[in-house]
Amino acid sequence: MRAALVTMTLLAAALVAWRWLWRFWLGVVVGWGTYRRTVEWLDPAMLLLWGLAALLLVAVGFLLVTFGRPPHAALVSTAVGALFSFVQLYGAHYAFPQGAEALDYFWTYGLYAIPPMASFIGAICASALVRRNAV
Repeated sequence: MRAALVTMTLLAAALVAWRWLWRFWLGVVVGWGTYRRTVEWLDPAMLLLWGLAALLLVAVGFLLVTFGRPPHAALVSTAVGALFSFVQLYGAHYAFPQGAEALDYFWTYGLYAIPPMASFIGAICASALVRRNAV
C-alpha cells in the first residue's frame, strides 16, 4: 500500500514539475534568440529538454525506491517512467507538418523514450545505495 501511495504521489509531482520545467525550458530557448547551430543534427534546445526530463525522472526513480520500497523496484520505476511518457504523449497531440524531417520525429519521440530509462537508472542507483548502507 505504501509503495502504491508513494508511486502515485511521485507521478503526480513529476507531472506538475514537468509543467514548470517546460516553462523554464521555453524561457531559456527564447532567451537564446536566433541561435545557429553548426552541427545540423545536434539541437541544443532539445538536448536541454531531454536533460531536464532525465533529471526529473532519475529523481522520481530514486525517490520511489528510497521511500516506497516496492518489491520489484526497477520494474515499478520503469513502469512509472513509461506511464509518465504515455501521459505526456497523450496530452501533447503532436502534429507534424507535411514533409517533416526525420530528425523532428527523432527529437520529439526521443523525449518520450527518456523517462522510462531515466527512472530505471534512478531506481538502480537508489537500490545500490540502499544495499551499500545495509551492509
